Amino acid sequence: MKKTLSGLSKKEETRHFIFAIILLTLIFSLSNPSNTLSVFIVVALIYLVNTLGYKIAANYFNTEASFKIWGVKPFQKGNLRNQTKSFFNGPIIAILFYIVSAGQIFFTAISTFKIEKEKRLGREFPHVTEYETAIIGTLGLLFVLILVLIFNLLSVKIGVTIGAWFILFNLLPLSDIVGAKIWIGSRTLYVIMAVLILTTLFLLNINNIAAIVILALLTASLVGIIYYYFIEYK
Repeated sequence: MKKTLSGLSKKEETRHFIFAIILLTLIFSLSNPSNTLSVFIVVALIYLVNTLGYKIAANYFNTEASFKIWGVKPFQKGNLRNQTKSFFNGPIIAILFYIVSAGQIFFTAISTFKIEKEKRLGREFPHVTEYETAIIGTLGLLFVLILVLIFNLLSVKIGVTIGAWFILFNLLPLSDIVGAKIWIGSRTLYVIMAVLILTTLFLLNINNIAAIVILALLTASLVGIIYYYFIEYK
């Protein structure tokens, strides 16, 4: 079985992907079991689009991004003890958030991505830089944000809700969450992304997708320029 240098084979990556879909589907559908099929479809679409964004960006930088459950090692048979130890983080935190909040808070940052460590040809830097990793993470979240806009345009409320939870928690600059990869690679890019996402979600009630996109982009660009000039530049 061929493994990527991030430590996951394609089969293991698929297992992580399926596990993430099943877990978030259960969490979002526990309070309303009759809606499970719709939740499953939405969650699957979100993960497909999110992962596609990571892989497209990674391919541009001549590398490979592997989907991975945050804090969980490759699933290995006969190694349950080590697997249980590594299990604490994304999945367990998601379950704890749901229980403690009585089903009011949905922690969705249970997955992340790993970059192949192999040296690249035709690039100034032989390995993927932190900034390039930030771009990869950014594109993954942007793809989901675009999907949320489509859900909103089609009045798929459950899609908007789950998508919003997904983006907001994955934007957190903590541990190995995607938001942390963006923050480490470029704080200015992180600020722009945070403002873009928050502004877009805030404006979703406007029934004009063009207006939402333009206002969000202008706001994010303005805040990004101010942040860079007065904080990063100095």
